[in-house]
Amino acid sequence: MTASGVCASAVRFPRCLFTGKERDSESGNDYFRARYYASSMGRFLSPDWSAKAEPVPYARLDDPQSLNLYVYGGNNPLIHIDADGHCWPQWACNFFSNVGQRFANTWNYGYFKTNSQVDAIAKQGVARLKANGYSPEGLHKSDLLKAANLGLGAKSFQTYLKHHPDLETYSGRTSGTGTPEENVQLRDRNHHMNEKGYGEAELDKSSSNPDAIRGREQMNIEANGGAQSTGGTSGNAINGIADSNPNKGAYMGAAEAEFGAAEGAESTIEVIEVVNDLSDIP
Repeated sequence: MTASGVCASAVRFPRCLFTGKERDSESGNDYFRARYYASSMGRFLSPDWSAKAEPVPYARLDDPQSLNLYVYGGNNPLIHIDADGHCWPQWACNFFSNVGQRFANTWNYGYFKTNSQVDAIAKQGVARLKANGYSPEGLHKSDLLKAANLGLGAKSFQTYLKHHPDLETYSGRTSGTGTPEENVQLRDRNHHMNEKGYGEAELDKSSSNPDAIRGREQMNIEANGGAQSTGGTSGNAINGIADSNPNKGAYMGAAEAEFGAAEGAESTIEVIEVVNDLSDIP
């Protein structure tokens, strides 16, 4: 039997008979790749099937003959040829299969496209994420499709907060070329605090100045109890900016100048004023 079950010539392959399909010499049945056809009965020996579970595979509600899972060529073999044991004619099989894919993808992803077209867009999303420093690992196809449509504008920087019903708030920062909300959502997909029961990341502040955002993250950590490494109670294990970092003052100053003090935190300027007032006391 040939690898595909399709014969190129009945002269070269004497067992190629009905519609050029190879006939099994022992059973007398014709091999249609998907299943065997019994020419003696004019029927397939097994019901039609599909890779994806369907109530009636390859059926078309406007044609009752397609509901018969054993019939060959819609019971009209004079004008129809079943190319692979699944569908007739082949162009109709491909057309209706594509329509089904388009409607399914519209429902699932909002794209009236075939599976191969949706996969191509998802690959674009993977490439765009990698180009912007994100890992696509673990993301659902819907996330990759969204990433493919992210704007390629100027990069912006964000701080975000993640809350827990029983623990203190976690503070973080991220960046990207999408909208501030999109950047935070992408960062949150594989966030290490998700498995600890923290909720979705909430956008705090956005800026084109990375220094201001870095300082804002540290402000949020301190406002929510301080880093655990310094005896604090926030959800952060360590500070966003180490005390030994020579640029800490510049980061904090940029953040305060742009955003003011974080909620629950005293302004650096206010603290300085208090210290100055105390120094004036005799």
